[in-house]
Amino acid sequence: RATRARVAVWKNGAPVALAAPAEALGGRMPAGLLADFDQPPLSERWMPAADTIMGGRSAARVRSLDGGADGTAGALLVEVDLAAEGPDGMPPWAGVYHHPGPTPMAPVNASGLSTLRFAVQAEQDLWLIIFSGDGPPQRVAVPADPAAGGAWRPVSIDLTGVPGYRADALKGLSWSTSTPAGGSARFALDQVELR
Repeated sequence: RATRARVAVWKNGAPVALAAPAEALGGRMPAGLLADFDQPPLSERWMPAADTIMGGRSAARVRSLDGGADGTAGALLVEVDLAAEGPDGMPPWAGVYHHPGPTPMAPVNASGLSTLRFAVQAEQDLWLIIFSGDGPPQRVAVPADPAAGGAWRPVSIDLTGVPGYRADALKGLSWSTSTPAGGSARFALDQVELR
């Protein structure tokens, strides 16, 4: 049971920051960075997501990217190939999914954390899809900003204003893109945090 009382973790000669255990916070998820993507390898909690889970034919790939927002060392690059049509007449979609719990869709208590912040580099509209509670996922539009010209831009989402969101049972966050005609696209994320 000694692994439950870790003091520090080092990987490839570099220290790895550890989040405070949920037990120390009364079972609640601590505020702070979910990922800054500065040190490869990419965490297994960040995985490709696509409409294939619903019978579609789109695909996504995720990998580390050198150079991130505000001059940081790295970011997450998401590359998608969207099918010409999605499953059951829906638009095709693909992107990345993050699970804050120990396994995908395992709920964590994020009570008290009301704001999701991240930096994005995208030339197309994105959707943030929030999985929480037992109901359908919540969708929040992240429109492209033509004035950004492909540069990094900060995004802040007030989760208390998202209808149906259950902070006490957060299961996952997904960023995806969709086009009715399909095709290839890419976007990047950095400095993802819950406060």
